[in-house]
Amino acid sequence: MNKIIFILIIIFILQVLLRWRQVKYYNDKVREIYHLHKNGYMGIGMDKGRFHGRNIVVIVVGIDSRIKEAEILSGISVFAKFRTMKDLLGADINMIEGKKSYRQYSKSINNAIDQIRREKNK
Repeated sequence: MNKIIFILIIIFILQVLLRWRQVKYYNDKVREIYHLHKNGYMGIGMDKGRFHGRNIVVIVVGIDSRIKEAEILSGISVFAKFRTMKDLLGADINMIEGKKSYRQYSKSINNAIDQIRREKNK
């Protein structure tokens, strides 16, 4: 019985440490993207799937409404990393519906674009 409790405590501590590492990675990456594109607008969109992992999309748009940066963090593991959404780079935010990654992550992308539009209209 004591071994089971000890193992559960170790698993809990490991989970907390890995979650902290992932949050730190996320914050560092968003801060890095922000500092690279200070003259644009940044939006972060999220989709919590019921049967799949969470998707977080970070999009940076220039003044000309073209996407300068598009990154996605997707997966169910704490080891998930940001990936560049290459087919969105350079596209106009009003004309991306036909892009492959747009269809797959449309809710997250729409949330990021809505955030960008609100920021532009301030």
